[in-house]
Amino acid sequence: MNNQRGLTLVELLAAIIISSFVLLFSTTLLINSFKTQEKVTSEIAIRDAADFIMSSLIKEIYTSKNSEFKFIEDPGHNNYYLEKIDDSSTITGFKNGQIYLNGSTLQYNDVIVEVVWEKSDIEYTEDTNLNRTYTIMLTLQSTKNNFEKTFKTEVRSINDLKKEEEEG
Repeated sequence: MNNQRGLTLVELLAAIIISSFVLLFSTTLLINSFKTQEKVTSEIAIRDAADFIMSSLIKEIYTSKNSEFKFIEDPGHNNYYLEKIDDSSTITGFKNGQIYLNGSTLQYNDVIVEVVWEKSDIEYTEDTNLNRTYTIMLTLQSTKNNFEKTFKTEVRSINDLKKEEEEG
């Protein structure tokens, strides 16, 4: 008797092997897609937080007058900030593990992003015309996957000191 309706053992093994390859490929693709999505989500969160923090600091420093603020730098404690000369509670910058903006703590509502204080600072330079330039370095890290990104920008404050010297 010749039975042609069933699968042979070779055909069955070939079907199982091909199905296994397809399943393995699909699983690998799915896992890599989830990892990529997590990385992209972390990077977007970091960029959003950096945009908010940096633009807030830039706006505050850009509108400050040189005659009203002094720059305080304490690298040992990661403190870099502008302090109002007549009111020491009005600060803008990094102090004691917080970001301050005009005396108030700056809040950014993203729990998966944190500041890497050891890699964040504000540097201050002054040229011969008393123009002050502040270089802000901000490093943020994702708490989900330790993805880290550093942002850097420069901003000048209003030079009203030169005008006073020229007038006087």
